[in-house]
Amino acid sequence: MSPSISGILQKKKYFTILDKDLEHPRKKYFDVVCFDIIKDDQFYHELRYRELPFFTGLVLFDVETENGSYVPFKFWKRNLKATNPENALKVLDPSDFRYFILHAQFCIVGNHLNRPQGHQMDNFQVVETDAHEIQIQQMNEYLNSLTPVYNYLNALHYDKIRNYLFCHSCRQNKRYTLIDEYNRYKNQAFYVCRKCAGNEIVATLKTRIEITSEFKKYLSKMLKRYNDVVKVLNIFNPNFDIIAHREATLVNVRKKKIQKANEKKGTIWDFPIPYLLQIFYAKKHRVELLPAQIMALEHGLLHNQDELIVSSTSSGKTMIGEMAGIGKIIENKIQILTKNNNQKNPFHNSRSKSHYSKDESYTFSEEQVKFLQTMKKIKSKAKMLYLVPIVALANMRFQEYKELQKIGVNSALKIGISHISRKAGVKEDLGTLTKADVVIATYEAIDILLRSGHPYLLRDFRTIVVDEIQMLADPERGFILDGLIARLRLYLPKAQMLYLSATISDPEKLATHIRASLIHYKDRPVPIERHLVICMDEPTKFKHLRRLVREEYRVKSSFGFKGQTIVFTNSRKNTEKLAEQLRKNNITAYAYHGGLDYGKRKFIEKSFEMQKVACVVTTAALAAGVDFPASLVVFYSLVMGIQPLTVADFEQMSGRAGRLKKHDLGKVYLLITPGKTFTAAYMETEEQLAMRLLKGEIEALQLPPNDELQYAEILAIISMYSYDRTLERGISKGNLRYFHSLLFNGDFDLKSAIKYLYRVHMIRPVYNNTEFRTTKFGKAVAESYLSLSQAIQIRKELTRPVTEENPAPDMLILAQSLNKFMNVYVTNRMLAELSLKSERQSRSNNLFSNSVLSMISADYMGKKQRGRLNRRVYETIIRWIEDIFNCSCEDSPYCDCGRKNVEGFIFDYRLSGLSISEIVQVFKDEFEIKIFPGDLIDYLERIIYSLLAIQKIGKSVTVSPQTMLQLKEIPKLINQLIGPRKLPKK
Repeated sequence: MSPSISGILQKKKYFTILDKDLEHPRKKYFDVVCFDIIKDDQFYHELRYRELPFFTGLVLFDVETENGSYVPFKFWKRNLKATNPENALKVLDPSDFRYFILHAQFCIVGNHLNRPQGHQMDNFQVVETDAHEIQIQQMNEYLNSLTPVYNYLNALHYDKIRNYLFCHSCRQNKRYTLIDEYNRYKNQAFYVCRKCAGNEIVATLKTRIEITSEFKKYLSKMLKRYNDVVKVLNIFNPNFDIIAHREATLVNVRKKKIQKANEKKGTIWDFPIPYLLQIFYAKKHRVELLPAQIMALEHGLLHNQDELIVSSTSSGKTMIGEMAGIGKIIENKIQILTKNNNQKNPFHNSRSKSHYSKDESYTFSEEQVKFLQTMKKIKSKAKMLYLVPIVALANMRFQEYKELQKIGVNSALKIGISHISRKAGVKEDLGTLTKADVVIATYEAIDILLRSGHPYLLRDFRTIVVDEIQMLADPERGFILDGLIARLRLYLPKAQMLYLSATISDPEKLATHIRASLIHYKDRPVPIERHLVICMDEPTKFKHLRRLVREEYRVKSSFGFKGQTIVFTNSRKNTEKLAEQLRKNNITAYAYHGGLDYGKRKFIEKSFEMQKVACVVTTAALAAGVDFPASLVVFYSLVMGIQPLTVADFEQMSGRAGRLKKHDLGKVYLLITPGKTFTAAYMETEEQLAMRLLKGEIEALQLPPNDELQYAEILAIISMYSYDRTLERGISKGNLRYFHSLLFNGDFDLKSAIKYLYRVHMIRPVYNNTEFRTTKFGKAVAESYLSLSQAIQIRKELTRPVTEENPAPDMLILAQSLNKFMNVYVTNRMLAELSLKSERQSRSNNLFSNSVLSMISADYMGKKQRGRLNRRVYETIIRWIEDIFNCSCEDSPYCDCGRKNVEGFIFDYRLSGLSISEIVQVFKDEFEIKIFPGDLIDYLERIIYSLLAIQKIGKSVTVSPQTMLQLKEIPKLINQLIGPRKLPKK
């Protein structure tokens, strides 16, 4: 048999490991393991072998009596698959052992390279000195135990011995995995392989949290970064310092890819920008142009070229619109004055850039000042329209453009009518469309002008800037913005269209559709770090937040600005809660959300601008309107309400970190809890969502088809061309087809849309069936922003027969049916009592949420539970049941009756003359219910708009005398809802 073993081994290319057997520490038993070699390149120190050994054995050495040397006394082959211990070892001839040595390419004796590591002291890990001494002693004993093997190899004159590291953990389990400096990982005092290191981390953490596949990928990345199990585990320690060890949480850094040496440079003096505008920028120290601005100028910005500008925050997108629009205004006004009024242009022979000095103060001569004063009075024929999605952005941009008066350019604000705000002296329009040169407006404020048949008010506009063009993907407003852009392009074909965005998934596709040059600048002027912080529980998460906000506020940038923070969370309840907790920790923080009144929001904005606030906590829903110049953005939650953030939302929000010429670096931190899910229906965990957001692609702009919303845009364009009541004319079929082609979301059949609108009596053919015009009903619908189905339902209700059993509709109830008021919250005190006594933790403080309703349901409020509640809480719940949830519906209190009763209380209080603040206080005192003033104002505004829409529809159809009487009461009803008008304070 011996020759056969020798022959087999001679044909193989393998190496042998000889190591002390751990099961027999006091005896001279040694493991024998042989591996097939795949590649052995000693020059490049590359060894590859099959992971499974072809032979595993056990050898016992004994001392030879003749010469006192060690020889194999017994030799066995291990059967690793044996279930019976008696079959685990197969006896072999001890003399055959030498062949496993002699025919091997090399032998590895023991794990002597894997020595215990010395005393290491840092914030990650401390190895105790006493323990280290014990490990050294054990290691010396282990090395001494290898003496029989070395003695035997010397006797064979075998010198092909190599030194390799074994995985310490694998060795404990009778496996041998070779590791080197590139694939070794420290675990406590010894080195282990990657698999064992990963298993150790997972085994330690899975007792505390759920380990998902995505979380394992994160752990693997951290292990690769540190090569140390203890350091990785320490990241999840509540006392881990994420400030001192930023590299531990860093995912990536977005910074300039183009080197300054290769980047195009230019100033305002290098391009034919009107001199007055150059001076305006020079006084504001905006002489140097940013790369995106240079790209836009080189692609025809000053030559009426339509452009889609996609670049990050602080890349100068707004100034691109200004250079085109305000430049046209200045040139047009000067042309009117010099040619029509025969006035001399005092700026004609102005200085060139060679005369420019950074320290020079620009002062106008007396002649130039008079010329500018005259310019202000001139009506421009090349106006600029700046469109934004929300009022907050419009207000901010208007404040900036007020300064244009210094160079003879007037600005105005168009944000729609705010009935309740106007009574307090807040004007809707500061200036008028006819007098202003620059108009800053919300999408809907301009769209209503077009829908109501007043497009001629925009005939002098030559530059249209559409900010936040990514709103095309918004499910609620995307179709409206799409229709608005198409209507403007159709009515003002010569106007220069400029579209601005920081986040678009496929800008090439959009640019092709809107026939615009694409200016896509991917670099960031301010680098931004993105961090992922794993928080094992809520206290740890808040501890990290507190530390981040406090440290950020302590640091000043090279520009002299303090670090300030925006924290995004998922609900108003959490904004208030987090802001309050931060204030308790001596950090100036404010909650900022849609429920605040105008005055409170302006106070917070101003305080943040003046750097008096360290942190603003806001909701993801308000992200589009948050333009605070923050250096740090923290995602405390990755959901908006209960809906997970999209990649576009995340990019837009994280882009708020780092502002040019204010901050040197922007930072984004995601604080997540592994394994946490948001709803039962949404199974993606928080770390899975975080990873998807960090590496995901922005969602497509294209919206899924929606016939009702798309048909409404066809109705809107027909309404725009139905403004002349004296002529039976409308929009031609050719123009209608062209408009349809302009729609980005135009994937619907135009003929089907026309047939539907005709069938429901919203449009009619005119001019020998070559044009379409709205009916009175259709025009009322288009001007009211009602959905088509809502409008049809209102018409049905208004035109139905009136009887004693079925009286005329109540207009307030009809308006109420169009608007739900869901922003009703249980006070924190009440919620705490309910959660404590019921032993249930409510995930929401909304009165109509299932978690709150379940605690006041009839089944739950039994005698046993009643005895656990204190008297005040019990009486409040009884008041809720008697006054709010007092219906006999089978699914009460989960039906809509409670919400309708709250709405009824609001109307009763308002119609009785109570102010907004008084209504808020009554709900708090009587029902322990919290309603934010801003939410209440918004709801009453929606009710007023619905009443006006009902009134318009009522005038467009034939109604009964009783219904007409109800319609005539609408103006009085609206005045009562608006409340008494108050004069503004001087």
